[in-house]
Amino acid sequence: MTPRPRKKRTIGRPPFYSGFTPLGKLYEDTQEVVLEYEEYESLKLADYDGLTHMQAAQAMNVSRPTFTRIYEAARRKVATALWEMRPIIFLKGNSEFDAAWMMCSDCDSVFRLDKPEREPQCPVCGSDLIRAIIHQDAHEHRNRWRQRGKEGCFEEYCVCPGCGNKILHTQGIPCRNFLCPDCHIGLVREDTPQYRKIMESKARPGQASISRDQLVAIPVQGSSGDPVMNERFGRSAYFAFLSASGELLRIDKNPAVDQPQGAGTYVVEWLVNQGVGLIVAMEFGPKAKDMLDRLGVKMILEHDAGLTVHEISKKYLKT
Repeated sequence: MTPRPRKKRTIGRPPFYSGFTPLGKLYEDTQEVVLEYEEYESLKLADYDGLTHMQAAQAMNVSRPTFTRIYEAARRKVATALWEMRPIIFLKGNSEFDAAWMMCSDCDSVFRLDKPEREPQCPVCGSDLIRAIIHQDAHEHRNRWRQRGKEGCFEEYCVCPGCGNKILHTQGIPCRNFLCPDCHIGLVREDTPQYRKIMESKARPGQASISRDQLVAIPVQGSSGDPVMNERFGRSAYFAFLSASGELLRIDKNPAVDQPQGAGTYVVEWLVNQGVGLIVAMEFGPKAKDMLDRLGVKMILEHDAGLTVHEISKKYLKT
């Protein structure tokens, strides 16, 4: 007699990370505890949302006894991982999502597709190279996890790559565990390779647009000719000012270069008073970045230290 096929469990949204690993401990692949999406969802509904087993069973589209079995299995696995100091890996298992969740192949942003479209695009970088999230490759980030197990994770904020909303990063909880309440996009950790990749994707050539009366500022190393961009922001000796169309207008000395402290915020105030609407730099300090966000000044992180003002203008301003 053919057994009855298992009914798929309904999942609200997938975990946008591959799992957890104990800090400060290396591990072998054979030590991993596999937590399926349905088990992950049962813990979220019962322990995080505080639903009764009957309410949680209805949310997952299963019977109450089935939910209880899933939930008890999940708790045993988590207890095993905590007590034996073993990593937890997420796998899809026998589940399906109640909405279409997509991932951009260009900037790696994760977002919910609320309305089916013929040609959906990434809400962050505008790319049409997106794919549906079917399952997470649990083995993709093992080497990176091992490194994190030794060093920990110290980034300060989780950022929405769409609108820039920020929340304070809590050590041990991946930023992708949170969605932006306005954009329904998975958050990313600030100042990480993925964050920089997203920022670069959003600032493709010709897309760094500002109003005509605003200026573009670039920290530079010299005051004449076509100077090279300075790796420093607040302590850069000079700043080049360009028109919105990319024409070099002038190069001024930075009045904050000799400030004993707070050079970043001082130079931000000076640049804004000059009418700057966009800054291209290799780094922004946390306080300067927060201030620029509040003032609505656009930022582009450029990681090629050898670019000149003309090359930066051609790359980001001239179509």
